Amino acid sequence: MSQELLDVKDVQKRLRISERTVFTLIKKGELRGFKVGNKWRFTESDIQDYEDRQRRKAQEELRLPEEDASLPLAYSALVS
Repeated sequence: MSQELLDVKDVQKRLRISERTVFTLIKKGELRGFKVGNKWRFTESDIQDYEDRQRRKAQEELRLPEEDASLPLAYSALVS
């Protein structure tokens, strides 16, 4: 099964980030891709994996401590 290959512009639009950020993510090893000649290419699954990791990371950062799990952060700050 073949996947459509995405270029840097496609990734920029999809992730809503700058070209510089795309290359920074590649350099850090956070975004997988490969070169064809001198152009970077990405598979749909490369981008989906990155999005899934970012989503999990954001969910972990937003987790509330157990005792405050039922209260939104803004509300718990108001009642404290």
